[in-house]
Amino acid sequence: MRRHNLAMSDSRDMLSALMPRKYFTFRPRGNEHIELFRAGHLTGKIELIYWRPFDLQKHRNAPLFKEREEFLLHLLRRGSTRTCVQGSAGYLLRAIDALDWKKLRKLGMKEIDDATRKIWGQRVTQFSRFPGWGAAYAFRNCLKMFLLFHGKLKTRRLPRQPFVDELNSFSEYNRCRNLVPGSVETHRNKVRSFLNWYSLRKGSLSKLSIHHFDKYIAQKQRDGWSSATLSSSMQGLRTFVRYAHTQRWCPDIADCIKAPYHSRLGTPPQGRAWDEVVQLLEATNGKNHSSVRARAALILISTYALRSSEASRLLLSDFDWKKQTVTMRRSKRGRKQRLPLQPEVTRAVLNYIRIRPRCPVRNQEA
Repeated sequence: MRRHNLAMSDSRDMLSALMPRKYFTFRPRGNEHIELFRAGHLTGKIELIYWRPFDLQKHRNAPLFKEREEFLLHLLRRGSTRTCVQGSAGYLLRAIDALDWKKLRKLGMKEIDDATRKIWGQRVTQFSRFPGWGAAYAFRNCLKMFLLFHGKLKTRRLPRQPFVDELNSFSEYNRCRNLVPGSVETHRNKVRSFLNWYSLRKGSLSKLSIHHFDKYIAQKQRDGWSSATLSSSMQGLRTFVRYAHTQRWCPDIADCIKAPYHSRLGTPPQGRAWDEVVQLLEATNGKNHSSVRARAALILISTYALRSSEASRLLLSDFDWKKQTVTMRRSKRGRKQRLPLQPEVTRAVLNYIRIRPRCPVRNQEA
């Protein structure tokens, strides 16, 4: 009889485990769903940002849900992390309460500052240092970006950007080259600065010559630009001129554009000395899970010069133990790079895999 009761209890426990709980949804682990969304394989929904029913209901019941969801998914697609997007979502809810928003309308910076003052008690600027000024400044920027995204920010009318069609075409060309969004914007800013300067000379791109670049460099040197900044700017301008020549906008003078000499030897190294890296690795010689995991991550980063985002994207399938190679997904242009596995890297990774808890996530750093 006791065995029968135990069997009945076990079967009820199994059934209750299989039945979906009322206030529970599956929490996505890692960034697999977000990466699929950014690649265009998943439809964007707020469930990519929140998964708990209470959070979902809170955001759905608040006003301007559709507009807020579009903006948050735009941030997610642009490369912001889920945590940053959740922070922006919270700021928007506070803005709705402060502005008593029911319908999206045009607002100016005065209304944004009034909303900030209503929440934090005073106006915030980039020089503010009152308690909570960091959150207030982030709230102000988030609300400004939200209004800009929907075209509802009142701004003074600026003069038309010279050569705007050529500038937009160049940005689209860089996107087709699979540059990350930050690099596309950086190249655009470099070229925009030059085109603003060149437009004051009232010349068309067909009359562009190397003398204009020499005068531009001389002007920026007088303005206080460093040789490193000028070198980076000329690199972006060379790419633009090379593209402009293919579009028959200007002559082929890209190879003649020379920036002032800049050497990195005169600047102190920005990275850690290798002795410090070795000391850090020796500090992770423990046998517990966190030490073994930290050693595997640190030795991968230090050996292959990985960014933190590149290390987090590593999958177990990226390691080919037969050929002793590892495949990296670089952040620049999303290209893949296959490198040989070093013996110390192999030992550290295998030690971590042996004690890694069983889970469905294929990320190496899970």
